Amino acid sequence: MVHYIDSYMQQLILNISNQTNVYGFTNPYVNQVSALNINLCNYDFIQKILNDKSGSNFQVTIPSETSISDFYESTIWAVALTKYAQNCMVNSLIRKLKINDRLYFASENKIYLYLGIDNSTVRLRPLKEGKHTDNTYVTTNMSVLDKMFLLNDSNTITCHTTTYFKNYHNDFASKFPAFKALTSFSKKTLIIASKEFVESHPQKFVLPIRYNLDINSKVPIEPLIEIVNDFDIADDLLWSDNHGIEEVIFIGNAKYKNALIKALEHQSNGRIEKIVVFGSQPISKDYRFTSWHWTFSELQSLRGNSSRNFKLHSIKNNVVVQLKLKLDDLTRNLIVLGANAGDLECVVNRYLNYFLTPAIISLENSPLAHFLEELRTNESDFDIILDNADIDTSKHKLLLIDILRELNDLLIRVHPKYDAIENLWNDKSIKVTYVIVRRKMDAQALSNFIEGKKGLKVLTHKELKSILRNPQSGFFNEQGNLRRNQFIFPYIHLDHDFQKRNPLSYYSLYEETLQYGHSTILYYTDIEGDRLKNIQIFAERQKVQHLIHSERQSFAEGLFYEVPSSVAEEKDIINISEIDEILNIIEEGFENDSIESQEEYEGKLNTYFSKYFGEVRKITKKDSQDYSDDDDSDEEGFTAVSKFPNELTSKIKYQVFFDDNSVDTFYADEIIARKVENGDNIEGVKIKNLEKFDKIVDFNITFDNSSPIFETIPEAKEPIYKIQEASKEWRNWLKDSHDNYKFRFKLNDEDACKLLFQKLEVSVSLDTVKKWLNNKEKYYFPRETNDLDKILDLKIRQTKSEEQVFTREKAKQIRESRNTSASFKEVVTKLKMELGVYLTRKEKGDTLSRITENQVRELLTKKYFKNILKIEKL
Repeated sequence: MVHYIDSYMQQLILNISNQTNVYGFTNPYVNQVSALNINLCNYDFIQKILNDKSGSNFQVTIPSETSISDFYESTIWAVALTKYAQNCMVNSLIRKLKINDRLYFASENKIYLYLGIDNSTVRLRPLKEGKHTDNTYVTTNMSVLDKMFLLNDSNTITCHTTTYFKNYHNDFASKFPAFKALTSFSKKTLIIASKEFVESHPQKFVLPIRYNLDINSKVPIEPLIEIVNDFDIADDLLWSDNHGIEEVIFIGNAKYKNALIKALEHQSNGRIEKIVVFGSQPISKDYRFTSWHWTFSELQSLRGNSSRNFKLHSIKNNVVVQLKLKLDDLTRNLIVLGANAGDLECVVNRYLNYFLTPAIISLENSPLAHFLEELRTNESDFDIILDNADIDTSKHKLLLIDILRELNDLLIRVHPKYDAIENLWNDKSIKVTYVIVRRKMDAQALSNFIEGKKGLKVLTHKELKSILRNPQSGFFNEQGNLRRNQFIFPYIHLDHDFQKRNPLSYYSLYEETLQYGHSTILYYTDIEGDRLKNIQIFAERQKVQHLIHSERQSFAEGLFYEVPSSVAEEKDIINISEIDEILNIIEEGFENDSIESQEEYEGKLNTYFSKYFGEVRKITKKDSQDYSDDDDSDEEGFTAVSKFPNELTSKIKYQVFFDDNSVDTFYADEIIARKVENGDNIEGVKIKNLEKFDKIVDFNITFDNSSPIFETIPEAKEPIYKIQEASKEWRNWLKDSHDNYKFRFKLNDEDACKLLFQKLEVSVSLDTVKKWLNNKEKYYFPRETNDLDKILDLKIRQTKSEEQVFTREKAKQIRESRNTSASFKEVVTKLKMELGVYLTRKEKGDTLSRITENQVRELLTKKYFKNILKIEKL
């Protein structure tokens, strides 16, 4: 297969390199080093997309989000050059000049004042540092105006910015045969991307781009490309008349996940012409996007790494195999008695997988206690499956518990996968060995076990993904010769989230490590061997599906790919036609709001994945965070709920009123810490089982009394005192606006406040605006981000033009502080919740795991009790 892919990529590169120049300039990545072949292809694709007149929307998908940075540089260049060329074609009349307009002449690096035209000659007065010192002027011919940039009154030119301006001119002038000195653009592009998208570009100060609508372009002209971090930031811009934006380009899953519908609405209303999406999560076919799905093998070939592949390391342990056979016997017997085979295999595989995936099972990270608690509640998935089949649960549950106990006790005594890791680590040709684990608790258990072993390091999925997303960090490169790095995965895993429709994202993530060294997968021969082969065949079939996709012709004409027959040889392990059927279901996607349709969609995929890969459905948001992948760090809650497809998570909520005047809202199945009646013990109880006058555990935690803990939080990008300053600043600005109306229109406080409320058009009541004016809390911000933006924007509009740059920068800092404050509040909430769980189970959640034992003990001293006054079901 590697040979076929290399040949295919060579043909693609040749086709692109031999194409006729577009708008008279060539692809800047032609004849560059092979490492830039991804840029060459992406540049070509973007240019074709922007020039496409078919009315199509486009998506370019990648195997894993970690590859997204490969597309940053070429995307900006392709958009900038293509849109500049399009503007040159439509702008035959470049500008309408007025007397005293300022013109920048890049070839002379000088600024002139326009004095008008006299007898077909142009009169210009040289300016020095923005001022003229005498009345002298020069005359020149009309054609010079085509080479001069018109500056707005607000533009300031310094020696520093003229350097950027001149480079900007030189870059574009060198690429266009008929270059025009454009300073305003009727054809623009809006890009939704992270700040890194801009920061990583080598020419970020030279191109006419603007980030988050701030005045941050070093080239003082109207932006050709608007780049924002969130689609909502640009929503008002798209509603304005003559905004000039023709395309919206989303870079990364998170950017289009919740904004695609809004963008499509703008398109249907004629405010934009085209939508383009880059990411690992495909768009449903319902939206009719023309698609190019990159395969990992193609990206590897473009990087020159196509010859690298995984090594597979088999492990044989007869006792583990015997226990797996016991589970198989139990499952078969229950299926004979009438249990649903697909649902039962999902549940049993979930129990088994959490024992097989860690490199080390210890008392600290063993899932046994969690599973036993789940089974003892009589509300587990195992119970529901047996109840639905009218099977007596007690006897079979005891059999399952006995097998799980036996497996747990064995793996705490012996460590077959760790023994394999240690053998691979002892290879003297390897400098650094990275072991990749799924959960933080597994990382901690393994780290304790390998303490002192030089060159043996542990990374979680989340840490690995973070490093791979930012290759500029050089993390792996710093470890010496890349060929002496080794990555070991104690298991192989699919991302079993059917809504994302990219089940191979983890598989691709593992393949990404091949750029930085050797990669090895460990597996139990007689348990995981067939799963591994099945996943590899599944990956090959999806690769073929992408390569022969008919829509590729829209991006690269003349390419044809024939399916290699060797891919279909393993029919004894897995049914090839069944793979293709499942892949087609995944590609179609699911967008129907019907619960029944969703269950049917997920049920079919779930049965298939469980049957062939031992994979179970991705656990729900309310499942234990301690037993989920560390990549699901945005999910909250500690309650174990149903995992199999036919059982829906309870959506019932309760509002609880306490005697300290606080009011909280919880889901019915959430667990909270409660003081045992007539005793000092603390127990965990579901919200739906609480009663009036119950004593609930809470903690007196604020920003001030736990500030060292917040230092461990990645979201906290600034000191707490800056949040306090920003909290005070926005309210001062609000009061300034109030006073502005009060004194300008000679109003009393009440009427001035009403006028302020009318001008702001915020989402809250007049009384709330009054409270904002009088509130003195250190960390207080409006609940809605849009409300804060309206307050800041009003202040900017009331500020003198020469002070607006400073005011906008200050407004940006206030917004950042508001976001940090919100992150702090979320962490406080999670801390309190996790401390309650820790008191009842001695288990640490994600946030507690980041701090020291001393800090945990210190937080526990802030415990207090509050009584429930009332509980209301919502």
